[in-house]
Amino acid sequence: MNKETTAAVKASAITALLGGAILMTVGNPVAWAALTVATIQVGRTAYRNAKLNSKRYHDDQDRVV
Repeated sequence: MNKETTAAVKASAITALLGGAILMTVGNPVAWAALTVATIQVGRTAYRNAKLNSKRYHDDQDRVV
């Protein structure tokens, strides 16, 4: 896996595990749906941020001073 995918999986897994542990006591299907949507959004944001940081890092190395 590349760095972007790894960052997305880590962020999503942490969100899902913590949210799942909290929602085990609730048992409301609407809360579980909200957790699913939030987990997807967190993963997507982590992927985009990692990709953006990766591009910035490579752009700095390509410059010749």
